[in-house]
Amino acid sequence: MECFLHNPHKVTAVLCALLLFSAVFAPVAYSQTVPGSELEALLNTGKITCSQAAYFVLAAALENPPETREAAFGMAREQGWLSAGAESPVTLGRLSLLIMKAFDLGGGLLYRLFPGPRYAYREMIGRGFIEGRAYSTLTVSGERFLHILGNVLVEAESRMADQQAAARQRELAAAQEREQQRFLAEEQSRQRKQVAADISAQLENMAVADTTVSIVEEGVSITLSDIQFLPDSAILADAEKIKLQEISRILRGVSGRNIIVFGHTAQAGTETGQIQVSRERAQAVAEYLVFLGTRRAEEVTVQAHGSSRPVADNNTAAGMALNRRVEIIIVGD
Repeated sequence: MECFLHNPHKVTAVLCALLLFSAVFAPVAYSQTVPGSELEALLNTGKITCSQAAYFVLAAALENPPETREAAFGMAREQGWLSAGAESPVTLGRLSLLIMKAFDLGGGLLYRLFPGPRYAYREMIGRGFIEGRAYSTLTVSGERFLHILGNVLVEAESRMADQQAAARQRELAAAQEREQQRFLAEEQSRQRKQVAADISAQLENMAVADTTVSIVEEGVSITLSDIQFLPDSAILADAEKIKLQEISRILRGVSGRNIIVFGHTAQAGTETGQIQVSRERAQAVAEYLVFLGTRRAEEVTVQAHGSSRPVADNNTAAGMALNRRVEIIIVGD
């Protein structure tokens, strides 16, 4: 059920029609839903019936209202919005409940606890929809009915204007946020590319072998391929220590960023063994970088991936050498 409050064009059309018929509010037509002759007859009615009230209120409140009085009244009864007979005169209390429900107007605590004519009427009084001294049991003339409905529609238009303004503000804020995120992403990409290019140039000048630089999701990665350890251990070979000393000099020049050390193995042995070996060897690299003063211990973390992220074919010796690697990742912003 789509409430009329969410259809600004229909609200405006009905309000214009209301203003045309009387200086108070009396509609000539509800958009294209209600014939003008029926509205004119309603205006001259001394006591409108529940079926009339249901027909005209639902025509104003719903996007696709029932087409006949019988259908409108049946819908109102089924929803529990009207409890009297179709030809019974509608009272201010019954009309209040019908309007509150059809327009989906929230109410105070008592109305929420006891959503009947009595407290619906109080809500309508409190909102200024019903003016002057009256009682909830009074019957309603066509003129007063149209006046009350007109007051509801005036608030509906005001509320819709506020909702549209709020929606525009949200859209503007979302657009600004997207633009900010785009700018930050572009700036981050530019910075990472610059860092990667600088590190590559330094590694090349230092002639550090078996190292490559790439941009990864976490930041900038320096990969040491076929990294060598002493047999059956996680103790770094002297040649690898020399590499790490050169890399440490470079990393100290990229300050203010944490480091992640990823360990990888070739696909040999058990999965559990691969994870253990990759963790131990990544840990050895991390500890050596801390020993060299590259970063404080709390700025370096270790992750073990075993053989789950191969970069080459494990069926060849060359591929296995490439897969036995350690990545030193400079975490991006």
